[in-house]
Amino acid sequence: MEGNYFQTEPIDIIEKLKPFFKQGSLFIRDDGKIDRNMRHDYDSPWIFARTAPNRDCFLYMNLFSPTWKMVHSRCQECWKVVVKPRTLEQLFNLLNLQQELNLPSKCGIELREYISALYGGYFYNNSLEEGQECYDLIKSRFKGDLLEENSTILKRGCTEMERDFGDSSKWSTTDYQLQLESVLQEAFVQDIKRSPTPDYLIRYIQRKWIRWAYSNGDITYKLYTEGKPLLEPYSMYHKEVKNG
Repeated sequence: MEGNYFQTEPIDIIEKLKPFFKQGSLFIRDDGKIDRNMRHDYDSPWIFARTAPNRDCFLYMNLFSPTWKMVHSRCQECWKVVVKPRTLEQLFNLLNLQQELNLPSKCGIELREYISALYGGYFYNNSLEEGQECYDLIKSRFKGDLLEENSTILKRGCTEMERDFGDSSKWSTTDYQLQLESVLQEAFVQDIKRSPTPDYLIRYIQRKWIRWAYSNGDITYKLYTEGKPLLEPYSMYHKEVKNG
């Protein structure tokens, strides 16, 4: 079989996936399918009320975009309602709402340096129309609670995507990209089993939220410590200087 074996992109996906195989996040199963080591992150800041079905964010964001420098077509079909609670109390209220609605969603503390917020919540939708309906629902359910301007918005894809690839209204796909996505779709295991955050991990993450609120001066943390300070206050020795 003749041909130039060094000009096979996008068919030859292994060359660019080597770093992921080496670090153990990917492996090739006995049946020839590429699989991921999926697990709950014990130190995650997020609690998932429900995972988004038919959405492989590890493949799209952690693998495809940084490796091939493109926004996956499935990411271009992802519309997020983003909620930015101002206090820990509002974050807990948002978690309760997400669990009640049982929509694909998560919420937690924002540890990312490029996000200007202490807390965040995300609802995942598959179209602009679905996203608008979700936006209207969340705004109505949180009426009187999150009224600050831009505390709840509807956006396209992940923040990391816009940071790396620019204005989401200008995203597009090429024939090359669609061919590459097809090759990856065929190579990777598709029947991924995901589950909501388990109860014991939820309790651990919630305690992490409380420590985060305390360290950032959010006094509503005391609602979850029976009104007690997380740490005893300092012993203070200064005297006020009075003039005149």
